[in-house]
Amino acid sequence: MSVTERGTRTGRWIGTLVLATSLIAGPVVAQDEMSTQERLALSPSAADRQARRDLLSVLEPVTGFTRGNRRRLNDLVFTTRPYGTAYAGLCRRESLTLHYAPLAADNRPEDTPVAPYGLLETTVLFHISRPKPTRLTQDDQSSQTLQGDCTRLPRSTDGSWFEADDEDSAVRGHFALVAAVARLKAGTLTPKPCPGDYAEKSCTDAIIEAADTDRYSGITRCPFKRCYIIYTGGMTVTVTLKDAMEAPGPADVEAVEVEPEQDIVV
Repeated sequence: MSVTERGTRTGRWIGTLVLATSLIAGPVVAQDEMSTQERLALSPSAADRQARRDLLSVLEPVTGFTRGNRRRLNDLVFTTRPYGTAYAGLCRRESLTLHYAPLAADNRPEDTPVAPYGLLETTVLFHISRPKPTRLTQDDQSSQTLQGDCTRLPRSTDGSWFEADDEDSAVRGHFALVAAVARLKAGTLTPKPCPGDYAEKSCTDAIIEAADTDRYSGITRCPFKRCYIIYTGGMTVTVTLKDAMEAPGPADVEAVEVEPEQDIVV
């Protein structure tokens, strides 16, 4: 089997997924609402068809292919539809990247056939809207996943989605910043000195202004300290806690400091 044939065959089902998704203007939904037992009873071929429909049903529509400043096709990013999490008010979605490669060497990359060959690891994204600080019960979480407010969010192209280590970090880091801002506003906490970039405004004002969930780009736990790092509004805010609290409040905040925005590591 030639390289071209092998690349075409191995990429066939992914290519079909891409084509089907790009041609569908509206939402794709699974054809049947089937129970666990009904799915287990499917023949291999029927199970394959149903699984592919299920996969398409959770993906946002693809608006087209691009090549940017390159002569060859860009990789394609798929995004899942938003869904609920273990915390009320915290929504989640994933994005994954489909890689393309040329099937032959050519001096004109734009005219050379390309084929999909693999998927990049998934990037997990979160959106916060009036979150609650405690985890839902298992029953409440099950109903929240596909029936809560998250599933009604419009397709988002703005910056209101951010990366985080996990659901716990997203919520606890957010509430750590909220608690720090409460103390800053009350005048009971003084931030560590800001770098020179913030000479035009006080550290306190800069942190309060950045504590806007629509400006978050990432939240991560500190590796060896009881603190959270919030990437927001072009800055990195570190909130140190007195204890590893599940739902930190103002009294739990030990310190807050600002640095220029760094690369997100989650």
